[in-house]
Amino acid sequence: MGRGPGRGPAVRRRTAGHQVRARLGRTRRQRVYGQRAQGDRRRAPAQRGDRGADDGALFGDGDPTEILYRGRPYRVQREDGRFLLGQRPAGKVYAGYWEFPGGKVEDGESPPAALSRELHEELGIEVSTAYPWIIREFDYPHAAVRLHFFRVRGWRGEPHGREAQAVAWQRLDAIDVAPLLPSNCGFDIGWSEHFANRHAGAPLKPVIAHWRDDAGVEHALQGECVATATGIEGSLVYALSATLRDAIAREGQATLHLDLAPGRDLDRLRRDLAKSRAGRSISEHLRRQAGLLGAKASLLHEVLEKPQLQDAGTLARTIKRLPLVLRRARPLAEAISSAGGVRLEAMDASLMLDAVPGTFCAGEMLDWEAPTGGYLLTACFASGRRAGLAAAAWLASGRIEAGPIEATPGVSP
Repeated sequence: MGRGPGRGPAVRRRTAGHQVRARLGRTRRQRVYGQRAQGDRRRAPAQRGDRGADDGALFGDGDPTEILYRGRPYRVQREDGRFLLGQRPAGKVYAGYWEFPGGKVEDGESPPAALSRELHEELGIEVSTAYPWIIREFDYPHAAVRLHFFRVRGWRGEPHGREAQAVAWQRLDAIDVAPLLPSNCGFDIGWSEHFANRHAGAPLKPVIAHWRDDAGVEHALQGECVATATGIEGSLVYALSATLRDAIAREGQATLHLDLAPGRDLDRLRRDLAKSRAGRSISEHLRRQAGLLGAKASLLHEVLEKPQLQDAGTLARTIKRLPLVLRRARPLAEAISSAGGVRLEAMDASLMLDAVPGTFCAGEMLDWEAPTGGYLLTACFASGRRAGLAAAAWLASGRIEAGPIEATPGVSP
């Protein structure tokens, strides 16, 4: 999604600019640098460098690490198997996801200088020695990214989140846990101060939501929602929250279109709105000819300029497809439920962890997403029953109890 039907705003794909990315492991070596590609879309060649026994070691104290590439992002492993991740904050593309630290290369700045600056700004460390290793390109919906990997042989300081971001040391052999993200949640839009002060809490009903999925297929659903001080929420929005959240992660924003007058077709609206106002205000004209008042009428002022409000055709089309640009999901703490958790692939049919025999998972520990609170409770009870029966059978068999679990950052076992 992100490019809804009708005339709503679209996200432009960015290809210019530079970006730094870094990966930390608890041993003295390397990190990742990435820049957005400019023009050349071919895969960049690997940088040559010496490949001694310590190839792939990362920032930190300890023994050299080994870098593994398995058709997905590079992972770094040392003797204790730990590497550093940081969580992307709200308001950024892929908010809530964990990544290797990094940031933008400023104009006139070299990649090594940007690497040192970004790691100091984000993690509070000073890079002392770093060497280029390889380059890889990735083509995301919102940008083309070129990743420059470095061997970093030394740094000073203890890595910590200086920008209020969560950071965590992890292991390659830890339980595979998907990022915890808000589900059944509201979204921020960014109303004008007038609209927020006057209509926060106002119901919008009935309306029909129109959107496109990531395959470009158009969908529509009628329901009710509520304007909030920052955006929109309610049952209709909750039903679409997974699709909208994922679109924002891919594109940086998502456009949802609302039909504010489901009972009137476009031609009828155009004819009625073209009638003489006879000195009446636009608000009164909308009430008489389109049945709109209160928050619904005010929404038109949020997306149209004054001259557009005078044009019956523009007004009618906007009433039938009002574009709302969603900037971000509301925080996880406000969501009714969450997405993410222990991936189903990490467990057997009894919900026992493959990596930690004798440990069972259920409910919202699992990586699945409930469309409503009722589904959530039903699945929690059902998975709890299955895991409980399996755990009882495991103990009855006389096998040893489970050992300690080291979970992915932000997820409690």
